[in-house]
Amino acid sequence: MLTIELLERSYSRRTPLLKAERDFQASLEEIGRQGVAGPIYQILKENGSLHEVPDFYREGLEKMRDFSAYGNLLVKSHADRILEGLEREGIPTIALKGIWLSERLYGSMGVRPTADIDLLVREEQLEDASKLLYSLGFENADIERHNSYHRMFGKRNPGTQSPIFVELHWHVIQTDYCRMECSRLWEHSKPLGSYEHIRELSAPDLFYTMCLHGAKHHMSSLKHVLDIARMIHLFGPQISYESLLQRAREDQLYGMVVMALSVAYRELPHLSRLKTFGALRTWFPWDQELAAKKDEDYRHYRFKGVTYYVYQSLFAMGKLDLPSHRALFLWRSVFPHPEMIRVYLGRPETDSGFQLYARWLGRFWLMRGHRTGSAPASGILLQGDDKR
Repeated sequence: MLTIELLERSYSRRTPLLKAERDFQASLEEIGRQGVAGPIYQILKENGSLHEVPDFYREGLEKMRDFSAYGNLLVKSHADRILEGLEREGIPTIALKGIWLSERLYGSMGVRPTADIDLLVREEQLEDASKLLYSLGFENADIERHNSYHRMFGKRNPGTQSPIFVELHWHVIQTDYCRMECSRLWEHSKPLGSYEHIRELSAPDLFYTMCLHGAKHHMSSLKHVLDIARMIHLFGPQISYESLLQRAREDQLYGMVVMALSVAYRELPHLSRLKTFGALRTWFPWDQELAAKKDEDYRHYRFKGVTYYVYQSLFAMGKLDLPSHRALFLWRSVFPHPEMIRVYLGRPETDSGFQLYARWLGRFWLMRGHRTGSAPASGILLQGDDKR
């Protein structure tokens, strides 16, 4: 990926950042697809590299950055009302990712683009928090009702008619594959701004959850790599890899942390000069541009090539700690939750479990026609974000 090459050369103070104008054009297109113009612009500015890029490249970044910043402003207006309501109701809440992560990593809520609002509440107060969202005009948008750690709410933004989503978490990861408890996140959290009941994660906990989030999505976006790299640049001295990996082992999430960090360190080798990572894995093949295909045609699951599925499968096996977890993952890949099949195939409530599985498994046979129709079931094996 040319954008990664550009970033690495910028961090290493090497010039030229890219060899030819067509490379800058290709990088700009990558950034547009990945939605990371704001962070890239900020990094180049901080590194004193903006003068090393063509005018069209800088102007293209600025245009995309400003567009994302406007979207974040709309999200912020809803987020502020939600936090004020939660504060008023006395519902302890941790603000996860989103505009708050942008503020923390880049000093501005408009730099890192976001499309939703992620909040963590205690499970016993989930219903109270849900009622508050309903009172603010949000509706249940939880199409994956089998999900074991968050609910989704949404509503149309009056100004743009684009949807605003809220993910109300009571956990940060699916618990079928781990034994992580969120009590530690609450214990080490700190107040957000002047709020009494609204909190944010400590730097080590934020880094931990960023690794888990990236691994959950198979590091499919350059945003995941940038988030981890930015955390290392800003909070490296506060992060102990020894403590992090010991904690991950106890939570049975060691593989997720190591796989996420391995991708970040392999894509941006200068990170090793900032903070040595001794558990780096190099056995699995990686191609960031190929990984980005995971988000293409999301929920349509068109066939993406054998190489893509091989790479994704190896990553999935690497991020699971126990043989039983790998077996469960493979079983659910072939026999997912009936509700998941109902949603992804658009089937009515009247379909029985047998009918749903018959239609689902029948899609394997349709692999022969993947170029003109929807993808076979293999296309969803590693695409479903909430399997891990």
